[in-house]
Amino acid sequence: MGDGEYSFAAEFTASLPKKAIRVGKKRGSTAGGGAQAAVMGVTVSTYPPLGQVTQLASGDSVGFYAMLETKRVSGDDRASAWEVAVWHSTSSGADEGEADREGEWAATELSAVDADDETKPRSWLWLQDEDETTVRHCYGGTLNVGLGPAWFTVRFRRRATAGSEASVWRWVNEEQETEDGTLVIRRKSGRPAEADLSNLIHGLNPAFSVTSPRSQVAGTTLWSLETTVAGATDTDESGYTDTTIGTPWGDDLLRWLALVRVWTPWLAPSHGRTRLQLDRDAVLCACLSQTGQHLVLLAVSGRRGLLSVLRTDEAGHLVLHVRSDSLVAEQATLLVAVADDVERANAAVMYHARGLIGWEAKEEMTSQGDDQTEIPDILPQYLETWHDGLGFCTWNALGQALSEAKILAAMDALAAAGIRVGSLIIDDGWQTLGHATAVPPNHFQRGWAAFEAEPTQFPHGLAHTVHQIRARHPHVRHVAVWHALLGYWGGVAPDSELARRYATEELQRAHPPRRHLPIAGPMTVVVEADVRRLYDDFYRFLAAAGIDGVKTDAQFMTDTWLSARARRRLAPAYEAAWTVAGLRHLQARAVSCMSQTPPLLFRTQLPVGRPALAVRNSDDFFPDVPDSHPWHVWTNAHNSLLSQHLNVLPDWDMFQTVHDYSAFHAAARCISGGPVYITDAPGRYDTALIDQIAAPSLAGHHVVFRPDRIGRALRPYAAFHDRALLLVAAYHGDSAGSGILALFNVADRPLAELIPLACVPGVYSTASPSSLSSPFFSPLSSPSSSNSPSSPPLHIARLHSSGRLSRPVGSDALLPVSLGVRGYDILTVYKPLAFSFADHEPPLYVANLGLVRKMAAAASVVSTSAACRQSGRRAVELTAAFKALGIVGIYVSALPTLTVADNFLVTIRGLPIPPTCVTKSASDPCLLEIDVERAWKDLQQTPDWNNELRLTVHIMLD
Repeated sequence: MGDGEYSFAAEFTASLPKKAIRVGKKRGSTAGGGAQAAVMGVTVSTYPPLGQVTQLASGDSVGFYAMLETKRVSGDDRASAWEVAVWHSTSSGADEGEADREGEWAATELSAVDADDETKPRSWLWLQDEDETTVRHCYGGTLNVGLGPAWFTVRFRRRATAGSEASVWRWVNEEQETEDGTLVIRRKSGRPAEADLSNLIHGLNPAFSVTSPRSQVAGTTLWSLETTVAGATDTDESGYTDTTIGTPWGDDLLRWLALVRVWTPWLAPSHGRTRLQLDRDAVLCACLSQTGQHLVLLAVSGRRGLLSVLRTDEAGHLVLHVRSDSLVAEQATLLVAVADDVERANAAVMYHARGLIGWEAKEEMTSQGDDQTEIPDILPQYLETWHDGLGFCTWNALGQALSEAKILAAMDALAAAGIRVGSLIIDDGWQTLGHATAVPPNHFQRGWAAFEAEPTQFPHGLAHTVHQIRARHPHVRHVAVWHALLGYWGGVAPDSELARRYATEELQRAHPPRRHLPIAGPMTVVVEADVRRLYDDFYRFLAAAGIDGVKTDAQFMTDTWLSARARRRLAPAYEAAWTVAGLRHLQARAVSCMSQTPPLLFRTQLPVGRPALAVRNSDDFFPDVPDSHPWHVWTNAHNSLLSQHLNVLPDWDMFQTVHDYSAFHAAARCISGGPVYITDAPGRYDTALIDQIAAPSLAGHHVVFRPDRIGRALRPYAAFHDRALLLVAAYHGDSAGSGILALFNVADRPLAELIPLACVPGVYSTASPSSLSSPFFSPLSSPSSSNSPSSPPLHIARLHSSGRLSRPVGSDALLPVSLGVRGYDILTVYKPLAFSFADHEPPLYVANLGLVRKMAAAASVVSTSAACRQSGRRAVELTAAFKALGIVGIYVSALPTLTVADNFLVTIRGLPIPPTCVTKSASDPCLLEIDVERAWKDLQQTPDWNNELRLTVHIMLD
């Protein structure tokens, strides 16, 4: 590139959200700002949290909890030595009992709580490793906030003693540089089903034709807004139409989230408060009102040549911006849903959009010459054969100058380190390309020349390379290659073998707003009539060479074409030809990359009726851009709020195991629900970290463990610079399965929070039934409440970093968590099985924890069943199946009173395993550990047709 001073790292950092800390209004004396607070060694965390919006199910009485952490010093370390109070707005004088942020505020003192007393109704889960230099004091109380909303902060000071006066009040929002917390109470009236859209979108433009189709999601109301947009011109230029929508919630807007086009191929989250102001085009926007309702707006693209996005004007109105490539005027569609939680409203618009797109997508596929989307010769195979194997990608590991020798050496190095990857992606750098014509030269202007690999670096051809890989490393089950949707970044080389075999045309491209991708100007592409034949021939060649997967990149390139005709006709032809050829020749093993343009999201990723597609979920992993790493995980977690409703497996991209953020990235990939693959330089591996990610299958290759429900951001309205932990929620199994909550510190300082157990998926709240389906309702009741006999089942929580387990607890438990910069942890919550015997009280609780040394331990479980056996001895028989070998963890509540020799018998395939393979865990007194990998070898077992390990544990109580 021409400018020698250009820095991609600087450009990337400049594109990130800017810090905008809004400290709450000062209410009195303070001991100093954040720097002084750190020196004084006091940290306060609360639930409900400061700086965030907490939505409460109902009622005007709120349980409030705080934890004050101080450095252990000589003197009085008792909780009673401190005075802690919540300073909050009141409902006095406000209409309908509402609080006024600028009105009256009052203090509610909190009482010290013995958090170690297990007889108390609320449990505090001390699962992190203890810091001997820190003292933790816990407090609780009840706030009366009326109908809300209410705002609050916390102040604290040392109490007066006989020899000294009380210290000055210190304010947490000032010392820790965070905002006031907000409480939103869901109203008992004004249900979504009774909502009038004009009351939700203030100044709703009458230019829209509004209908209210039936929503597929209970508890939501759905609207479809349509408006006429101009078509393309006679000169092959697109038509553009801007239609003002209105202002969501008007002055009652509290917070909003938008998924915006950060640049042409990628989406990223954008956040704000009170005033909706989009600095980039948005595909989806969610808005929270002060009354606790969520309005979600989705601009539908991919129909009849339309690309629709959301913008805002200078007055703060939301605007529907539409680009039309159609030859005639068309109807653009905006979907709007309202609900008491954002997940329901989000699902309502996405489900309806799928119905709108489905038939048009099917018509597009049949227009390419196939009368059905499900090709009859697809082999029936499980997805784990492609997505569940630990993968290796050459991109960051070997660079772009690939060769057969480099690839074989890299695979040899992996095997020498004991890393048996199940899949290999040969990334950009293997293809035969035309000559560079750009000045200065860059590969983004080069075109594809031939199917065969580059002859100098792959002198014996692609098939020879693949044969060598498979012969030397039989554990590699799948080999995939990279290519661009149009062939290469510059399409097809105009003077190439491919240009002679297939008819081509030249198209002009616009330059996207990223300087490191200079792609503007002309490119040569295969014409519509030959695209299907091109893809069929190419993928037939790949399959014959032993390639059984592809990573198809640069799919956004069709959106840079200046020709409306090409976008209208040629782009869908490429998409359909790629899909059909992949189904026919590669059994749908494909990764779609740089494909988050609105037409591709709706046209190729939303429709069902075909195998789920692996789709890159965000911009790349940039190992050499420090600021990119927290943002990468943050972006993927929020983009998954959309991806969860697409027919895709979100791919959070490759990462390196030797890196400052390696474990941070590894944890994110493990809970993502998508594929996991590494890109380490040969010989540079953190095998201890890889052992937390993957495990050997019965066949010998390493597999990873993907949760059934993909990981997604749990607090969608929290902004990147809010100095709050990023919570990513996933779930594995059926109704008796396990919830997974990954916690990441994306801030530039240590953070501490109180995490309610009830926010973990699958943990049922003791609140009203209407709140159980949403993680965004607070489960907390007042401190004086207790569990009733009709309370939901108990849960067992386990923290990955320490391996510690909780006792069986209710959903009202709180987990104190402290994470340093780049810190992460993974909380898994299990539903234990309870067994009662006539003369044995309390009940025996048993839970299968999975392969406990793994980050996604619960996702290693295929099935679990247990039954009580009372024929002669009081006994429980637990049978479980696992995806791989490792250390199985079984929670047994009575384990401290039992012995392995007298009370346990473990079998594999009916064969008792050696007693030395079963031990009590050093990490928790109630954890039984079974080394099934060692037992498998000691018993000299070999895999059969089933790739699952089946284990039976006999627990005998007498």
